[in-house]
Amino acid sequence: HAYGTNISGSWDDVMGALREAHELLHDKLGVVRITSSIRMGTRTDKSQSMEDKVAAVEQGLAKPHGS
Repeated sequence: HAYGTNISGSWDDVMGALREAHELLHDKLGVVRITSSIRMGTRTDKSQSMEDKVAAVEQGLAKPHGS
């Protein structure tokens, strides 16, 4: 999206992807300094995909104003 990249998956897979990205930049491309900002959300009460979240926003936008 406009302010970053969304990643969804298991904890180990997501952390592994972040580690691999840093390793690639350092080891293969020679980047000496990297700054990553991570914002995370987890929940245990229900399963919800990024597609579910997009659908909820679209449903909210489809409602007439003032509803």
